[in-house]
Amino acid sequence: MPSDNHCPEPLQLRLSHQDYARYVIHDKSDPPTYNDIIEAFEKEFAEFNRKLYGVEFHDGEGFVELQDSPEQIAIFYEHISLDESTSPRRRKVVLRSRQNTPEHLKRDVISVDAIVDAAVCLHEKLGKVLKMKLRVEQCKSVLIVTKPQDPSIVPLTRKLAIWFLNNHSSDVYVNDHMETNPDFAYADMISSECVGHLAESRLKFWTAGWVKEHSREIGLVVTMGGDGTVLYAAGLFQQAVPPVVTFHLGSLGFLTNFQFEEYPKALAQIMSGHGSPTTFRQRLDCTLYKSHEEAPRSSHSSRILVCKRHLISRTENGCITCEMPPTGPPDFNTQVMNELVLDRGANAGLLMLELYADDMYLTTIQADGLVIATATGSTAYSLSAGGSLVYPEKTALLITPICPHTLTCRPMILPSRVRLRVCVSPNSRVPAWVSFDGRDRMELQKTDSVIITASRYPLLQICHGDRKDDWFRSLVSSLHWNEREGQKPLL
Repeated sequence: MPSDNHCPEPLQLRLSHQDYARYVIHDKSDPPTYNDIIEAFEKEFAEFNRKLYGVEFHDGEGFVELQDSPEQIAIFYEHISLDESTSPRRRKVVLRSRQNTPEHLKRDVISVDAIVDAAVCLHEKLGKVLKMKLRVEQCKSVLIVTKPQDPSIVPLTRKLAIWFLNNHSSDVYVNDHMETNPDFAYADMISSECVGHLAESRLKFWTAGWVKEHSREIGLVVTMGGDGTVLYAAGLFQQAVPPVVTFHLGSLGFLTNFQFEEYPKALAQIMSGHGSPTTFRQRLDCTLYKSHEEAPRSSHSSRILVCKRHLISRTENGCITCEMPPTGPPDFNTQVMNELVLDRGANAGLLMLELYADDMYLTTIQADGLVIATATGSTAYSLSAGGSLVYPEKTALLITPICPHTLTCRPMILPSRVRLRVCVSPNSRVPAWVSFDGRDRMELQKTDSVIITASRYPLLQICHGDRKDDWFRSLVSSLHWNEREGQKPLL
Protein backbone atom coordinates (compact mmCIF):
# COMPACT_ATOMS: atom_id res chain seq x y z
CA MET A 1 0.00 0.00 0.00
CA PRO A 2 1.40 3.46 -0.83
CA SER A 3 2.95 5.32 2.04
CA ASP A 4 0.68 8.35 1.61
CA ASN A 5 -2.27 6.15 2.52
CA HIS A 6 -0.92 5.44 6.00
CA CYS A 7 -2.83 6.98 8.90
CA PRO A 8 -0.58 8.20 11.73
CA GLU A 9 -3.67 9.43 13.65
CA PRO A 10 -6.41 7.05 14.85
CA LEU A 11 -9.34 6.70 12.46
CA GLN A 12 -12.89 7.18 13.76
CA LEU A 13 -15.55 5.26 11.82
CA ARG A 14 -19.14 6.39 12.27
CA LEU A 15 -21.22 3.34 11.34
CA SER A 16 -24.99 3.65 10.77
CA HIS A 17 -27.33 0.70 10.31
CA GLN A 18 -31.10 1.16 10.17
CA ASP A 19 -31.93 3.55 13.06
CA TYR A 20 -28.72 3.04 15.05
CA ALA A 21 -25.20 4.46 14.95
CA ARG A 22 -21.92 3.34 16.49
CA TYR A 23 -18.44 4.86 16.68
CA VAL A 24 -15.48 2.57 16.10
CA ILE A 25 -11.81 3.54 16.45
CA HIS A 26 -9.39 1.99 13.95
CA ASP A 27 -5.93 2.59 15.40
CA LYS A 28 -3.81 0.60 12.96
CA SER A 29 -1.27 2.46 10.84
CA ASP A 30 -2.91 1.33 7.59
CA PRO A 31 -6.43 2.44 6.63
CA PRO A 32 -9.11 -0.26 6.95
CA THR A 33 -9.75 -2.59 4.04
CA TYR A 34 -13.17 -3.42 2.63
CA ASN A 35 -13.32 -6.59 4.74
CA ASP A 36 -12.29 -4.63 7.86
CA ILE A 37 -15.27 -2.31 7.38
CA ILE A 38 -17.72 -5.15 6.74
CA GLU A 39 -16.45 -7.00 9.83
CA ALA A 40 -16.85 -3.82 11.89
CA PHE A 41 -20.52 -3.61 10.84
CA GLU A 42 -21.05 -7.29 11.66
CA LYS A 43 -19.44 -6.86 15.08
CA GLU A 44 -21.42 -3.74 16.03
CA PHE A 45 -24.81 -4.72 14.58
CA ALA A 46 -26.14 -8.24 15.09
CA GLU A 47 -28.75 -7.71 12.34
CA PHE A 48 -26.15 -6.81 9.70
CA ASN A 49 -25.62 -9.56 7.12
CA ARG A 50 -23.10 -9.02 4.34
CA LYS A 51 -25.28 -11.06 1.97
CA LEU A 52 -28.20 -8.66 2.46
CA TYR A 53 -26.37 -5.37 3.02
CA GLY A 54 -23.63 -3.37 1.39
CA VAL A 55 -21.88 -0.22 2.65
CA GLU A 56 -21.83 3.43 1.51
CA PHE A 57 -19.43 6.19 2.55
CA HIS A 58 -19.90 9.96 2.54
CA ASP A 59 -17.70 11.77 0.03
CA GLY A 60 -18.50 15.28 1.25
CA GLU A 61 -21.56 15.76 -0.97
CA GLY A 62 -23.49 12.51 -0.64
CA PHE A 63 -23.23 8.79 -0.02
CA VAL A 64 -21.36 6.62 -2.52
CA GLU A 65 -21.37 2.83 -2.66
CA LEU A 66 -18.18 1.25 -1.32
CA GLN A 67 -17.08 -1.70 -3.44
CA ASP A 68 -14.28 -4.20 -2.95
CA SER A 69 -12.14 -2.83 -5.76
CA PRO A 70 -8.79 -0.97 -5.70
CA GLU A 71 -10.31 2.05 -7.45
CA GLN A 72 -13.20 2.39 -4.98
CA ILE A 73 -10.94 1.85 -1.96
CA ALA A 74 -8.58 4.56 -3.26
CA ILE A 75 -11.51 7.00 -3.54
CA PHE A 76 -12.60 6.03 -0.03
CA TYR A 77 -9.10 6.79 1.34
CA GLU A 78 -9.17 10.23 -0.28
CA HIS A 79 -12.26 11.18 1.73
CA ILE A 80 -10.86 10.31 5.14
CA SER A 81 -10.81 13.78 6.72
CA LEU A 82 -8.75 15.03 9.66
CA ASP A 83 -10.68 16.41 12.65
CA GLU A 84 -8.53 19.15 14.19
CA SER A 85 -11.04 19.78 17.01
CA THR A 86 -10.32 16.53 18.84
CA SER A 87 -7.42 15.86 21.15
CA PRO A 88 -5.59 13.80 20.16
CA ARG A 89 -6.36 14.50 16.54
CA ARG A 90 -8.38 11.85 14.71
CA ARG A 91 -9.20 11.05 11.15
CA LYS A 92 -12.86 10.32 10.57
CA VAL A 93 -15.22 8.95 7.96
CA VAL A 94 -18.99 8.34 7.87
CA LEU A 95 -20.37 5.02 6.61
CA ARG A 96 -23.84 3.51 6.49
CA SER A 97 -25.39 0.21 5.47
CA ARG A 98 -27.34 -0.16 2.24
CA GLN A 99 -29.68 -3.03 1.48
CA ASN A 100 -28.55 -4.99 -1.55
CA THR A 101 -30.85 -5.48 -4.52
CA PRO A 102 -31.99 -9.13 -4.67
CA GLU A 103 -30.41 -11.02 -7.54
CA HIS A 104 -33.73 -11.81 -9.22
CA LEU A 105 -34.50 -8.07 -9.45
CA LYS A 106 -31.36 -7.59 -11.52
CA ARG A 107 -32.71 -9.85 -14.27
CA ASP A 108 -35.36 -9.05 -16.88
CA VAL A 109 -36.73 -12.60 -17.17
CA ILE A 110 -37.48 -14.59 -14.00
CA SER A 111 -39.74 -17.41 -12.83
CA VAL A 112 -43.30 -17.11 -11.54
CA ASP A 113 -42.24 -17.75 -7.93
CA ALA A 114 -39.48 -15.15 -8.15
CA ILE A 115 -41.72 -12.44 -9.57
CA VAL A 116 -44.41 -13.14 -6.95
CA ASP A 117 -41.79 -13.04 -4.17
CA ALA A 118 -40.41 -9.78 -5.54
CA ALA A 119 -43.88 -8.19 -5.68
CA VAL A 120 -44.69 -9.26 -2.11
CA CYS A 121 -41.28 -8.07 -0.89
CA LEU A 122 -41.75 -4.69 -2.60
CA HIS A 123 -45.23 -4.28 -1.10
CA GLU A 124 -43.97 -5.08 2.39
CA LYS A 125 -40.99 -2.74 2.12
CA LEU A 126 -43.15 0.11 0.81
CA GLY A 127 -45.54 -0.37 3.71
CA LYS A 128 -42.64 -0.22 6.14
CA VAL A 129 -41.26 2.95 4.54
CA LEU A 130 -44.63 4.70 4.74
CA LYS A 131 -44.91 3.84 8.44
CA MET A 132 -41.49 5.26 9.31
CA LYS A 133 -41.39 8.41 11.42
CA LEU A 134 -39.37 11.44 10.42
CA ARG A 135 -36.78 12.70 12.86
CA VAL A 136 -36.30 16.49 12.82
CA GLU A 137 -33.70 17.74 15.27
CA GLN A 138 -31.55 20.83 15.11
CA CYS A 139 -31.62 22.18 11.58
CA LYS A 140 -29.58 25.03 10.22
CA SER A 141 -32.50 27.12 8.94
CA VAL A 142 -36.29 27.25 9.32
CA LEU A 143 -38.33 28.86 6.54
CA ILE A 144 -41.68 30.44 7.48
CA VAL A 145 -44.02 30.92 4.51
CA THR A 146 -47.15 32.98 5.15
CA LYS A 147 -50.31 33.74 3.23
CA PRO A 148 -49.57 36.96 1.31
CA GLN A 149 -51.59 40.13 1.75
CA ASP A 150 -53.32 38.90 4.90
CA PRO A 151 -52.60 41.44 7.66
CA SER A 152 -54.05 39.21 10.37
CA ILE A 153 -51.21 36.68 9.90
CA VAL A 154 -48.38 39.20 10.36
CA PRO A 155 -48.48 39.37 14.19
CA LEU A 156 -48.83 35.58 14.32
CA THR A 157 -45.69 35.30 12.15
CA ARG A 158 -43.87 37.54 14.62
CA LYS A 159 -45.00 35.34 17.50
CA LEU A 160 -43.86 32.16 15.75
CA ALA A 161 -40.47 33.66 14.80
CA ILE A 162 -39.84 34.70 18.41
CA TRP A 163 -40.73 31.19 19.59
CA PHE A 164 -38.12 29.66 17.29
CA LEU A 165 -35.50 32.22 18.35
CA ASN A 166 -36.08 31.47 22.03
CA ASN A 167 -36.34 27.70 21.80
CA HIS A 168 -33.97 26.62 19.00
CA SER A 169 -30.62 27.63 17.56
CA SER A 170 -31.77 27.60 13.93
CA ASP A 171 -31.72 30.68 11.74
CA VAL A 172 -35.30 31.82 11.14
CA TYR A 173 -36.29 33.15 7.72
CA VAL A 174 -39.52 35.09 7.13
CA ASN A 175 -40.75 36.70 3.91
CA ASP A 176 -38.82 39.85 2.99
CA HIS A 177 -41.92 42.09 3.10
CA MET A 178 -42.04 41.51 6.88
CA GLU A 179 -38.92 43.62 7.36
CA THR A 180 -40.82 46.84 6.67
CA ASN A 181 -44.27 45.77 7.87
CA PRO A 182 -45.24 47.86 10.93
CA ASP A 183 -47.26 45.00 12.43
CA PHE A 184 -44.19 42.74 12.36
CA ALA A 185 -42.19 45.51 14.05
CA TYR A 186 -38.73 44.22 13.18
CA ALA A 187 -37.03 47.36 14.52
CA ASP A 188 -38.73 46.92 17.91
CA MET A 189 -37.78 43.27 17.94
CA ILE A 190 -34.03 43.84 17.52
CA SER A 191 -34.08 46.56 20.17
CA SER A 192 -35.90 44.32 22.63
CA GLU A 193 -33.96 43.22 25.71
CA CYS A 194 -35.46 39.73 25.54
CA VAL A 195 -34.83 38.72 21.93
CA GLY A 196 -32.92 41.65 20.44
CA HIS A 197 -29.55 39.93 20.25
CA LEU A 198 -31.17 36.76 18.90
CA ALA A 199 -33.21 38.56 16.26
CA GLU A 200 -30.29 40.65 15.09
CA SER A 201 -28.09 37.59 14.45
CA ARG A 202 -30.57 34.87 13.50
CA LEU A 203 -33.78 36.44 12.17
CA LYS A 204 -33.43 36.85 8.42
CA PHE A 205 -35.60 37.53 5.36
CA TRP A 206 -36.06 35.33 2.33
CA THR A 207 -36.95 35.88 -1.29
CA ALA A 208 -37.83 33.27 -3.91
CA GLY A 209 -34.39 33.74 -5.46
CA TRP A 210 -32.65 33.16 -2.14
CA VAL A 211 -34.62 29.95 -1.54
CA LYS A 212 -33.67 28.68 -4.99
CA GLU A 213 -29.96 29.19 -4.30
CA HIS A 214 -29.93 27.96 -0.69
CA SER A 215 -32.61 25.26 -0.68
CA ARG A 216 -30.24 22.62 0.74
CA GLU A 217 -29.60 24.75 3.83
CA ILE A 218 -33.27 24.75 4.88
CA GLY A 219 -34.17 21.96 7.30
CA LEU A 220 -37.85 22.71 7.93
CA VAL A 221 -40.64 24.69 6.24
CA VAL A 222 -43.56 26.08 8.25
CA THR A 223 -46.59 27.39 6.36
CA MET A 224 -49.22 29.74 7.78
CA GLY A 225 -52.28 30.04 5.57
CA GLY A 226 -54.42 27.72 3.51
CA ASP A 227 -53.85 25.09 0.85
CA GLY A 228 -52.65 27.75 -1.61
CA THR A 229 -49.85 28.72 0.77
CA VAL A 230 -48.73 25.09 0.95
CA LEU A 231 -48.70 24.85 -2.86
CA TYR A 232 -46.70 28.08 -3.08
CA ALA A 233 -44.18 26.80 -0.52
CA ALA A 234 -43.77 23.54 -2.45
CA GLY A 235 -43.27 25.48 -5.68
CA LEU A 236 -40.31 27.34 -4.16
CA PHE A 237 -38.38 24.07 -4.23
CA GLN A 238 -37.86 22.66 -7.71
CA GLN A 239 -35.72 19.85 -6.37
CA ALA A 240 -35.64 18.28 -2.89
CA VAL A 241 -38.24 19.71 -0.51
CA PRO A 242 -37.57 19.98 3.24
CA PRO A 243 -40.20 18.54 5.61
CA VAL A 244 -43.26 20.79 5.79
CA VAL A 245 -45.44 21.68 8.82
CA THR A 246 -48.74 23.31 7.86
CA PHE A 247 -50.86 25.57 10.13
CA HIS A 248 -54.47 26.22 9.18
CA LEU A 249 -55.06 29.95 8.73
CA GLY A 250 -56.87 29.92 5.38
CA SER A 251 -60.16 28.87 3.83
CA LEU A 252 -59.97 25.18 2.97
CA GLY A 253 -57.91 22.76 4.96
CA PHE A 254 -57.12 19.66 2.93
CA LEU A 255 -53.39 20.26 3.35
CA THR A 256 -53.31 22.19 6.65
CA ASN A 257 -53.59 19.80 9.57
CA PHE A 258 -52.41 21.88 12.58
CA GLN A 259 -54.32 24.67 14.31
CA PHE A 260 -52.10 27.67 15.02
CA GLU A 261 -53.08 27.79 18.71
CA GLU A 262 -51.25 24.51 19.29
CA TYR A 263 -47.94 25.58 17.70
CA PRO A 264 -45.80 25.53 20.91
CA LYS A 265 -46.73 21.94 21.74
CA ALA A 266 -46.73 20.73 18.12
CA LEU A 267 -43.38 22.25 17.17
CA ALA A 268 -41.74 21.17 20.42
CA GLN A 269 -42.74 17.57 19.70
CA ILE A 270 -41.60 17.78 16.05
CA MET A 271 -38.24 19.33 16.94
CA SER A 272 -37.62 16.93 19.82
CA GLY A 273 -36.09 14.30 17.54
CA HIS A 274 -38.47 11.55 18.71
CA GLY A 275 -39.99 11.18 15.26
CA SER A 276 -43.23 12.32 13.62
CA PRO A 277 -45.53 10.51 11.17
CA THR A 278 -45.46 11.95 7.68
CA THR A 279 -47.55 11.87 4.53
CA PHE A 280 -45.63 11.17 1.32
CA ARG A 281 -47.07 13.50 -1.34
CA GLN A 282 -46.04 12.79 -4.91
CA ARG A 283 -45.31 15.70 -7.26
CA LEU A 284 -45.34 15.84 -11.05
CA ASP A 285 -42.47 16.83 -13.30
CA CYS A 286 -43.97 18.87 -16.16
CA THR A 287 -41.92 19.75 -19.24
CA LEU A 288 -43.26 21.97 -22.00
CA TYR A 289 -42.09 21.81 -25.61
CA LYS A 290 -43.03 24.52 -28.10
CA SER A 291 -43.25 23.74 -31.81
CA HIS A 292 -40.61 25.95 -33.44
CA GLU A 293 -41.18 24.77 -37.01
CA GLU A 294 -44.01 25.75 -39.29
CA ALA A 295 -46.08 22.70 -40.16
CA PRO A 296 -46.37 21.81 -43.86
CA ARG A 297 -49.66 22.44 -45.65
CA SER A 298 -51.45 20.59 -48.41
CA SER A 299 -51.53 22.05 -51.92
CA HIS A 300 -55.27 21.29 -52.06
CA SER A 301 -56.27 22.55 -48.64
CA SER A 302 -55.29 25.10 -46.04
CA ARG A 303 -55.51 22.42 -43.35
CA ILE A 304 -52.37 21.00 -41.85
CA LEU A 305 -51.34 17.59 -43.13
CA VAL A 306 -51.29 15.09 -40.27
CA CYS A 307 -51.55 11.35 -39.77
CA LYS A 308 -54.51 9.17 -40.74
CA ARG A 309 -55.93 9.54 -37.26
CA HIS A 310 -56.96 13.08 -38.21
CA LEU A 311 -58.88 11.77 -41.24
CA ILE A 312 -56.66 13.64 -43.67
CA SER A 313 -54.83 11.79 -46.42
CA ARG A 314 -51.07 11.67 -46.01
CA THR A 315 -48.57 12.60 -48.65
CA GLU A 316 -44.83 12.18 -48.74
CA ASN A 317 -44.61 15.66 -47.26
CA GLY A 318 -47.09 14.90 -44.47
CA CYS A 319 -46.60 16.09 -40.92
CA ILE A 320 -45.64 13.51 -38.28
CA THR A 321 -45.12 16.00 -35.44
CA CYS A 322 -48.22 14.77 -33.74
CA GLU A 323 -46.92 11.18 -33.65
CA MET A 324 -43.30 11.75 -32.65
CA PRO A 325 -42.21 12.77 -29.14
CA PRO A 326 -40.48 16.17 -28.98
CA THR A 327 -36.72 16.38 -28.99
CA GLY A 328 -34.24 19.05 -28.05
CA PRO A 329 -34.13 21.31 -25.00
CA PRO A 330 -37.48 22.04 -23.31
CA ASP A 331 -39.00 25.50 -23.25
CA PHE A 332 -40.21 25.26 -19.66
CA ASN A 333 -40.02 22.84 -16.73
CA THR A 334 -41.57 22.87 -13.28
CA GLN A 335 -42.73 20.66 -10.41
CA VAL A 336 -46.39 20.65 -9.37
CA MET A 337 -48.07 19.13 -6.33
CA ASN A 338 -51.76 19.43 -7.27
CA GLU A 339 -52.32 19.48 -11.00
CA LEU A 340 -51.52 20.64 -14.49
CA VAL A 341 -54.55 22.15 -16.27
CA LEU A 342 -55.03 22.70 -20.00
CA ASP A 343 -58.08 24.80 -20.91
CA ARG A 344 -59.50 26.81 -23.82
CA GLY A 345 -59.12 30.17 -22.09
CA ALA A 346 -61.41 32.87 -23.48
CA ASN A 347 -62.03 30.97 -26.71
CA ALA A 348 -65.52 29.67 -27.43
CA GLY A 349 -64.53 26.50 -29.31
CA LEU A 350 -63.58 23.10 -27.97
CA LEU A 351 -59.99 22.00 -27.53
CA MET A 352 -58.61 18.95 -29.31
CA LEU A 353 -55.91 17.38 -27.17
CA GLU A 354 -54.04 14.21 -28.10
CA LEU A 355 -53.12 11.96 -25.19
CA TYR A 356 -50.17 9.55 -25.28
CA ALA A 357 -48.96 7.08 -22.63
CA ASP A 358 -45.34 5.96 -23.02
CA ASP A 359 -45.56 7.36 -26.60
CA MET A 360 -48.54 5.13 -27.41
CA TYR A 361 -51.55 7.03 -28.71
CA LEU A 362 -54.55 6.68 -26.37
CA THR A 363 -57.21 9.09 -27.59
CA THR A 364 -58.02 12.57 -28.82
CA ILE A 365 -59.99 14.47 -26.20
CA GLN A 366 -62.47 17.12 -27.36
CA ALA A 367 -63.38 19.12 -24.28
CA ASP A 368 -63.16 22.46 -22.54
CA GLY A 369 -59.90 21.25 -21.03
CA LEU A 370 -58.00 18.51 -19.25
CA VAL A 371 -56.69 18.07 -15.70
CA ILE A 372 -53.64 15.89 -14.97
CA ALA A 373 -53.52 15.59 -11.18
CA THR A 374 -51.70 13.83 -8.38
CA ALA A 375 -53.50 12.01 -5.57
CA THR A 376 -53.03 15.18 -3.50
CA GLY A 377 -54.75 17.16 -6.28
CA SER A 378 -57.68 14.72 -6.38
CA THR A 379 -59.56 16.95 -3.91
CA ALA A 380 -59.02 20.09 -6.02
CA TYR A 381 -59.89 20.89 -9.67
CA SER A 382 -60.01 17.21 -10.62
CA LEU A 383 -62.78 16.56 -8.10
CA SER A 384 -64.80 19.51 -9.44
CA ALA A 385 -64.46 18.07 -12.95
CA GLY A 386 -65.80 14.67 -11.86
CA GLY A 387 -62.60 12.89 -10.85
CA SER A 388 -62.23 10.40 -8.00
CA LEU A 389 -61.00 10.99 -4.48
CA VAL A 390 -57.61 9.28 -4.12
CA TYR A 391 -55.64 8.67 -0.93
CA PRO A 392 -52.66 11.08 -0.98
CA GLU A 393 -49.95 8.41 -0.62
CA LYS A 394 -51.17 6.63 -3.75
CA THR A 395 -48.63 7.33 -6.49
CA ALA A 396 -50.86 7.77 -9.52
CA LEU A 397 -51.67 10.07 -12.43
CA LEU A 398 -55.29 11.23 -12.53
CA ILE A 399 -56.59 12.18 -15.98
CA THR A 400 -59.84 14.13 -15.78
CA PRO A 401 -61.46 15.80 -18.85
CA ILE A 402 -63.27 19.10 -18.27
CA CYS A 403 -66.76 19.00 -19.84
CA PRO A 404 -65.87 16.49 -22.58
CA HIS A 405 -67.86 16.53 -25.85
CA THR A 406 -68.65 12.80 -25.62
CA LEU A 407 -70.02 10.96 -22.60
CA THR A 408 -67.63 8.06 -23.24
CA CYS A 409 -64.62 10.26 -22.41
CA ARG A 410 -64.28 9.33 -18.75
CA PRO A 411 -61.71 10.06 -16.01
CA MET A 412 -58.79 7.62 -15.75
CA ILE A 413 -56.24 6.73 -13.08
CA LEU A 414 -52.88 5.49 -14.38
CA PRO A 415 -49.81 4.27 -12.45
CA SER A 416 -47.20 6.94 -11.79
CA ARG A 417 -44.52 5.09 -13.79
CA VAL A 418 -46.38 5.99 -17.03
CA ARG A 419 -44.94 8.85 -19.08
CA LEU A 420 -47.83 11.02 -20.28
CA ARG A 421 -47.72 13.42 -23.21
CA VAL A 422 -50.49 15.85 -24.08
CA CYS A 423 -50.27 17.51 -27.51
CA VAL A 424 -52.49 20.25 -28.88
CA SER A 425 -53.88 18.65 -32.03
CA PRO A 426 -52.98 20.28 -35.35
CA ASN A 427 -56.72 20.24 -36.06
CA SER A 428 -57.74 22.00 -32.86
CA ARG A 429 -59.87 25.05 -33.68
CA VAL A 430 -58.47 27.03 -30.76
CA PRO A 431 -55.13 27.24 -28.93
CA ALA A 432 -54.82 25.92 -25.38
CA TRP A 433 -53.76 27.57 -22.16
CA VAL A 434 -51.77 25.66 -19.57
CA SER A 435 -51.17 26.38 -15.89
CA PHE A 436 -49.18 24.55 -13.21
CA ASP A 437 -50.73 24.55 -9.72
CA GLY A 438 -52.47 27.74 -10.83
CA ARG A 439 -49.18 29.47 -11.73
CA ASP A 440 -47.06 30.16 -14.82
CA ARG A 441 -50.06 30.34 -17.15
CA MET A 442 -49.06 30.37 -20.83
CA GLU A 443 -50.54 29.76 -24.27
CA LEU A 444 -49.94 26.60 -26.31
CA GLN A 445 -50.28 26.62 -30.07
CA LYS A 446 -51.03 23.66 -32.35
CA THR A 447 -48.52 20.78 -31.98
CA ASP A 448 -47.12 22.21 -28.73
CA SER A 449 -46.96 19.52 -26.07
CA VAL A 450 -46.43 18.88 -22.37
CA ILE A 451 -44.75 15.76 -20.95
CA ILE A 452 -45.80 14.70 -17.45
CA THR A 453 -43.92 12.17 -15.30
CA ALA A 454 -43.72 11.36 -11.61
CA SER A 455 -41.23 13.69 -9.95
CA ARG A 456 -38.11 12.47 -8.17
CA TYR A 457 -38.74 15.13 -5.52
CA PRO A 458 -41.86 14.37 -3.45
CA LEU A 459 -43.05 16.43 -0.50
CA LEU A 460 -42.99 15.06 3.06
CA GLN A 461 -45.73 16.64 5.15
CA ILE A 462 -45.61 16.17 8.90
CA CYS A 463 -48.90 14.76 10.18
CA HIS A 464 -50.91 15.96 13.14
CA GLY A 465 -51.65 12.42 14.25
CA ASP A 466 -52.17 9.25 12.27
CA ARG A 467 -51.70 9.85 8.53
CA LYS A 468 -55.01 8.17 7.66
CA ASP A 469 -56.93 10.12 10.27
CA ASP A 470 -55.59 13.44 8.91
CA TRP A 471 -56.92 12.74 5.42
CA PHE A 472 -60.34 11.38 6.43
CA ARG A 473 -60.86 14.26 8.87
CA SER A 474 -60.07 16.72 6.07
CA LEU A 475 -62.77 15.12 3.91
CA VAL A 476 -65.33 15.52 6.66
CA SER A 477 -64.35 19.06 7.63
CA SER A 478 -63.72 20.49 4.15
CA LEU A 479 -66.24 18.59 2.00
CA HIS A 480 -68.81 17.75 4.70
CA TRP A 481 -68.40 14.35 3.11
CA ASN A 482 -71.45 12.08 2.98
CA GLU A 483 -73.40 14.37 5.29
CA ARG A 484 -77.13 14.59 4.68
CA GLU A 485 -80.36 14.64 6.58
CA GLY A 486 -81.27 11.15 7.76
CA GLN A 487 -84.04 9.21 6.04
CA LYS A 488 -87.42 9.49 7.65
CA PRO A 489 -89.16 6.26 8.68
CA LEU A 490 -91.73 4.77 6.33
CA LEU A 491 -94.48 4.99 8.94
